Amino acid sequence: MKRRIFLFALLLSVLAPAVVAQQGKWSGTVKYQLSWTGNIPAEAQLPTEWETKVFENKTKSPSFTWAMSGLPATELTDAAKKTVTFTFDFSMIPIDELNGKWFIRNKVKDENLAEVSYKETGNTKEMAGKKVKEIVCTVKDKEGADVTETIWACDEIGPVMDLMYYPGLKAMPFEYKIELSEDISCTFKVVELIDGKVKNAEMILESGFEELTQEEFMEKLQSALGGGEGGEEDF
Repeated sequence: MKRRIFLFALLLSVLAPAVVAQQGKWSGTVKYQLSWTGNIPAEAQLPTEWETKVFENKTKSPSFTWAMSGLPATELTDAAKKTVTFTFDFSMIPIDELNGKWFIRNKVKDENLAEVSYKETGNTKEMAGKKVKEIVCTVKDKEGADVTETIWACDEIGPVMDLMYYPGLKAMPFEYKIELSEDISCTFKVVELIDGKVKNAEMILESGFEELTQEEFMEKLQSALGGGEGGEEDF
């Protein structure tokens, strides 16, 4: 009897890592290396590192999109609830109308998830100790023509569905490119995975933030920065 208990315990210890390292169950930090190409101004100070914290089906990271617009923001995603939340903390900024904390929350609709299709090519490689798959993403442009993009993604860790850049993708993007303009692009590539040390509490919106729609937030921003006619263009 003791031998059976011992063997059962041994089996659990062997299987435990596999149970933790799977989609929707893993927690840890994903570190990316950023590579820039194109007509980049010599004075530009662009980030070369990025990281995303993961706790099961939730992620937290600086918002790349807002950062490139010149505004620091945090992006929270919840694959289970299909929500993407951007938080802005201007409580320490010495501008009266911007002395506050706001958040914008978007619900990803099923029809939005269906707009992009994903197909595995069968090609694989290893990144940061994980097996990643080559995936072709296809979406239709305004004229109805197919536009494709090839990325590498891992279906062993991360939320059960990506919401940050590839809504509906049942894997975590490990290598992909973001086109900022016609002649500037940034490639994200995972270089390190740090298991654990991330808790659910880190993924919860802090108290003291007021919810605004994106339109309300942009109006407040333009007003505080001297908007008006031409204000949006200046910003």
